[in-house]
Amino acid sequence: MCSGIWRKAETIKSPELRDLASTLPTIIYSGLAEKTSDKYLSGWNKWLHWCSVNQEVVPRPAEPFFVALYLNHVLFTKGTVGSLITAFYGIRWGHHVVGLNSPTNNPLVKLAFEGCQHLCPRESCKKEPISCETIKELVDIFNRNDKRNLLEFRTLIVCLLGFSGFFRIQELLSVKLKEIEINNEFLKIIAPKSKTDQHRDGNEVFISRLNSQYCPVAYVEKFLIQSGLDPKRDEESFLIPRLIKTKDGHRVMYNKGISYTSVRDTFKETLKSVVKSVNNYGLHSLRSGGASAAAANDVTDRMISKQGRWKSEQGRNGYIKDTIGNRLKVSKSLGI
Repeated sequence: MCSGIWRKAETIKSPELRDLASTLPTIIYSGLAEKTSDKYLSGWNKWLHWCSVNQEVVPRPAEPFFVALYLNHVLFTKGTVGSLITAFYGIRWGHHVVGLNSPTNNPLVKLAFEGCQHLCPRESCKKEPISCETIKELVDIFNRNDKRNLLEFRTLIVCLLGFSGFFRIQELLSVKLKEIEINNEFLKIIAPKSKTDQHRDGNEVFISRLNSQYCPVAYVEKFLIQSGLDPKRDEESFLIPRLIKTKDGHRVMYNKGISYTSVRDTFKETLKSVVKSVNNYGLHSLRSGGASAAAANDVTDRMISKQGRWKSEQGRNGYIKDTIGNRLKVSKSLGI
């Protein structure tokens, strides 16, 4: 990744400076969120592979003309905006980590990048937000089921916390019991791998204890009891744990988490009984549903952003679906 830094380090005579130089690549890699760095590294490695096939192309420092050609190649072979973004920022990152100016700042490359994005087929795949009524119905179905098991309970917890905490699913799946606090007023969860937490300080999410039969805090407490998890004893266990099927039902695999696909599959299966078209919903529907419900009940933009850990207004608004009533308020307030 930082071969240029290593070559420079080999010329340093001072042992102290050499030690500092040896840790610099790790520090640079930590400058972005882990998943962001991994994505950029993937984009950079694909650029290196293309350069190895087309040997007249020098990967670093790269000529803007060849970078523009590469973006054209990505457009015709992948044809997605996501692949273009990964390619563009991967090349940018690969130059910046060794202190070089990036060819992505060149006007030719910028125009090629914008043109390729415009030529990509754009299909809307945004999922519908889940409503408060749907969450309540899931709870009611769970409580009516005499044969409810730990697997169903775990899915219900994902729904309740995803909705009330505006969680990205990967944030929620990474939470361990040492990162939660339950008291008489609220549940506090530290999301250790928030997408917007660049410095990995963790983001605190507060969920109030409600005087309601649908209280997320109460259900988390019940789930911990039924699963045999103790936050003090099992600090390294995941709040959303992996389960193993036994002849008597399911039991927790301590210190083991679960994958996105496992949660998605059980979530979709659970949702089939309460929505008409399950394909219109995804795990992000929980996050957007909670934010939309908060907006409909006049929670301030600042507090919605705080709860959902959004850094920008644009990012937050992309998750919120306004009610017809709120949309009508605009014309009603015009004084005509």
